[in-house]
Amino acid sequence: MPAMDFQSRAPRLSFFDTSRPGEEEAMCQAQFNPTEWDQELSAEYARLVPIGMPHQVLQYTGTSNHRINLDLFWLVQDPETKEQCSKARRFLEAMFYPSGSAKSVATGSPPDILVVWPTVLAMPVKFLTLRIRNMLFNKRGEVIQWNASLTCEESRRKRLTREEVLKYGTLRSPG
Repeated sequence: MPAMDFQSRAPRLSFFDTSRPGEEEAMCQAQFNPTEWDQELSAEYARLVPIGMPHQVLQYTGTSNHRINLDLFWLVQDPETKEQCSKARRFLEAMFYPSGSAKSVATGSPPDILVVWPTVLAMPVKFLTLRIRNMLFNKRGEVIQWNASLTCEESRRKRLTREEVLKYGTLRSPG
């Protein structure tokens, strides 16, 4: 078997998707893939203190939602990338607000977003925090380089089991 060349080609770009069947496509593709991203996960336990025992008993109560922290970078190079960067920024900011067409409390929250890094990550999430750092400006004072630090948390609708995680890892179905 030939040796794998990890430098031979760039991976496909990661993206965020809020499209739903019958709705207008709403997607944001990263201009550049992050160079790294963090995942956080924890098992949660209640500490039971039986009377007269010299120790605490850990009783499993659940597992935290999967949390992902990543930094995305945008750079304006020409009029086309200026529009792409502007749309990406508006998309990220808009994901923190409910839709104007919400008819109930249940539909009146910010949307679930499918975050995808091809072959590595596909997970429905809610955006929790967004920090935008404007780093470079042109002579007119317009932002031409910016960084978005994003924290998102998995938004599950059903129980996730050890067997599913062992088999699929972070490639989850949107359901």
